[in-house]
Amino acid sequence: MVIRSQYLVLAMLSVAVLSCEEPTRESDRAALDTQRSQIFAFASSGQCTGNAQCAFIGLGSKPCGGPWDFIAYSSSLDTQRLFAMINEYNKNEDAYNRRWKIMSDCAMAPMPDSVGCLNGICVKYRNGTPY
Repeated sequence: MVIRSQYLVLAMLSVAVLSCEEPTRESDRAALDTQRSQIFAFASSGQCTGNAQCAFIGLGSKPCGGPWDFIAYSSSLDTQRLFAMINEYNKNEDAYNRRWKIMSDCAMAPMPDSVGCLNGICVKYRNGTPY
């Protein structure tokens, strides 16, 4: 019985050590990608009935500053929740950039010309074309 309990303790310690592994660049990026997907899913859940309900906000943290992209959203959403999600994501991506010494082209992400309501969903427009 003593031997079995020693194996159990050894097995539990092995699991504990394995679960405490340092994050990798890939695991950190995967976590950010999951967080980004959740933001897009939440933002796209808002419905609009007119262009006045639509707006956009920067998303991401480029190593040289500024967002990587912009996301359209409807004011029908819980915008405080959306902004909190984006703020957290931007902080996490900034920490990721610093930790892994990520570099970028330092170009400014092009802002949408406008946003509008298309089939009940807020979309970004550039040169008159939704994207």
